[in-house]
Amino acid sequence: MNNQRERRYKFVDEVRIFKQKATQEGQEISEGYFDPNGISPGTTFMLKLNEELQMFIERKMGSDKLWQGIEVIFSGVDVPGEGEHKMMQYIREHQEEPNIRHCMYGLDADLIILALATHQPYITILREEVNLSYLREDPRRKLIGETQKYQIILISLLREYLKLDFAELAGLDFERLVDDFVLMVAFVGNDFVPRLPTFEISEGSINFLISSYKKLWGTVGYLTQDGVVQWAHLAVFLKDLPQYERSALEDRIKSKKRRRENEPIPADKESLSLKKIYLQGVNSAYRQGRKTTGEETEEDSEEEIAASEEGQDSEAAERLRKRLKGDLKQGGMELIKAKYYQECFGFPSGKGEREARIREVTREYLRGLQWVLFYYYRGCPDWEWYYPYHYGPMISDFLDVNSLMGIPEGSETPFAHTVPYKPIEQLVSVLPPDSSHLLPEEIRPILTSGLHSAYFPAKPRIEYDFLCAKVGWQSLKIVLPFVHLTLVRELLATIPETDEIRTKNLQNTDVSFTFRQSRIQRTLLPPSTACTFTGRLIPGTFPTHPDFPTLHSIPLSWTLKEIGINVFLSRSTLETLALEVKGDGRPLQAWTG
Repeated sequence: MNNQRERRYKFVDEVRIFKQKATQEGQEISEGYFDPNGISPGTTFMLKLNEELQMFIERKMGSDKLWQGIEVIFSGVDVPGEGEHKMMQYIREHQEEPNIRHCMYGLDADLIILALATHQPYITILREEVNLSYLREDPRRKLIGETQKYQIILISLLREYLKLDFAELAGLDFERLVDDFVLMVAFVGNDFVPRLPTFEISEGSINFLISSYKKLWGTVGYLTQDGVVQWAHLAVFLKDLPQYERSALEDRIKSKKRRRENEPIPADKESLSLKKIYLQGVNSAYRQGRKTTGEETEEDSEEEIAASEEGQDSEAAERLRKRLKGDLKQGGMELIKAKYYQECFGFPSGKGEREARIREVTREYLRGLQWVLFYYYRGCPDWEWYYPYHYGPMISDFLDVNSLMGIPEGSETPFAHTVPYKPIEQLVSVLPPDSSHLLPEEIRPILTSGLHSAYFPAKPRIEYDFLCAKVGWQSLKIVLPFVHLTLVRELLATIPETDEIRTKNLQNTDVSFTFRQSRIQRTLLPPSTACTFTGRLIPGTFPTHPDFPTLHSIPLSWTLKEIGINVFLSRSTLETLALEVKGDGRPLQAWTG
């Protein structure tokens, strides 16, 4: 819910900035625009769309013979839940027959992970081709009117690639590996928990997680069991990760790349400099060393720091780069961590109190990982839970996980059994005041009166994560106060329920459309319920499917290497699992795990 709220606030803030700029340039501004925040449950637009889609289904069934031979299940905006998770719930609830083929359309990367989590190989994801060349001066950037291109992702092929990547692990249960892979990917962030500060895909974090898994699997074992985190195993696995955190920070501090790039949205406070914070810590340690030992130590000058920060090639910048070679000083690294928690979490500078607060953050983050897995494998475990921070903890603070979680071996992390948001509750929770016109008139003052501005501010606070590898969209943070559902319900309870509110607050279940005996039949389906899911292939699942391409059909050899494949019209910089067709190579059939 908070992720949805951030996106909606971001849109109205961008509109505000656009209007300001247009006014300054003397442009005429039109107030009549479609507010995309109206694409939310509970709005008039979505209720009309709900009706139109059902009429479209009936019209097609009544006039198109191809439609008359199928069942269409419509899960409308009045059915609680996110679209992709409704689809996954349907797949989980229909596990009786193997080799069912599914096709899903959507650009969200979570669809790929969700599809893997079903343990049904024959899923195809159709998505629009992502073209980021418009962010650069690229002659290939998309032209107006250009035909949209599409990509397909075959989950069966993705599974075969994963088998190749992990083929060295003898005796590995591949289906359990898939579940562990789903957990590991959560460390780089999703819609529910933020990525860990130093775990960015572009820097090879997933590659490192895979390498660590291979190295430790013989002693650690599996990290999950049917969507339940095995905390004792995860605790051992996490001990290998702080080395990556330090390495990533060292690379960013030593990088010659310019850190201060253009911010896509102006920040509300000056963005901190990772390199400058580190050097302040080093200089402080140097000064302390002179006091205690009387030794002379070389201190970095403001001139050197500024020159290096701006990416200059001056003598001052070069002196600093030489000094940064080799192992970085502990004093600087400690200050980075202290500054991160102070600036991004508002934690006190006192070490004892700060450490206690960090334990709270880490515990809640770990709970979030389990919440995500339950959501992926069973359905939403708690509709009211959310990760109550805008940033993730440092991986080096994941100490003593067993004690931190307090979950006995064989037990599950508990969550409250709550009911879904009603549409109006969701609208109040996610809309900014500038989109209050999308609410029934009686409810709008909750957002616009100013009485509750501590929870519903006029604009968000814009920040940039100074630990992020790049300044830009990747490091942008839309910071808003968290609004708990209890508060929303208390505020709505003071407002009399009108016919409009009652209509927009209705919740229904999925509708089945069939064509029988020359007429269309509509059937309300029973509500979905959380199910116990076993991460296994359905008995009878084909090793390969005649309608799907497979690597099993040809002899192959493979290796991990940097080959610079095209990713969003940019050359990839990380290792790729490269295949080579050759008669004397190692065929995939040789691995039967």
